[in-house]
Formats: sequence, structure tokens, C-alpha cells
Amino acid sequence: MKSRMKRLITIAAATGLLVTNAVCSFASVQKTIYIYPNKVWDDGYYNSDDRSTRYSTVYARNISVYPENGGFDTFSKIHVRVENQYGTVISDETPLSESSTNKEISIHEGYLNTDLVCFSFRGNSNDSATAEVFYDGR
Repeated sequence: MKSRMKRLITIAAATGLLVTNAVCSFASVQKTIYIYPNKVWDDGYYNSDDRSTRYSTVYARNISVYPENGGFDTFSKIHVRVENQYGTVISDETPLSESSTNKEISIHEGYLNTDLVCFSFRGNSNDSATAEVFYDGR
């Protein structure tokens, strides 16, 4: 009876971990975005993600950035800021280097209960570009 109970507890714990990992992996987004010329912010609404409100931070990463129409690649950085669903900026502007790891971005006090966050990106030069980005509202 004891070994049967241990097995049942082990199976329940493993199932719980798998479900938790599956839920967390669905919350993050990786996509290709257009970077506007002249360092103009994009509309973060199209880069939105649900947020659990359990954490005071979100994650973003610049996987790669390259010229929109080919040519010589001088791009290495983009910038991100986090907004709520009404367009209010709720984080500091954060530079993201190409091929870096996830950057932890703090949500400003007073906005920690925001359950939908929008990631707004802009370039680091006056030229347009294409970027592969990752973001996670956690």
C-alpha cells in the first residue's frame, strides 16, 4: 500500500510539473517584426502577451536584427519598452543586443496588476530593419 501511494504521489507531482511547464511555454512569443526607420517606436499592441501579475518583471530578447532590404548588416541593437493595453509606458526603455540572453525588464510601481502587456520596439539607427524577437509577459 505504501509503495502504491508513493507511486501515485510521484506521478501526480510529475504531471503537475509537466502542466506547469506547458502553461509557461505557451505564454512566451517569438516572432519577426518590422523596425521602422528614424528610431520610431512600433505599435506595441501587435506584440502583446498575457501577464500573470505574480512577477514585477517581464522578459525580452533580440535574437537577430538585419537590414530590411539586404545589403551590409550594421545592425546589432534594438530598444524595447513595455506598455499597458492603453498605450501607457510602464517600464524604462531597454536596449537589447543581438544574440543576447533574455533581458529582465521591471514594470513600474502602480502597474504591477497589469495583466496584458505590449512590447514596443524601435531601432538603434535611422534605417529600417527586420528583427527576430522574443518576449514573455510571465
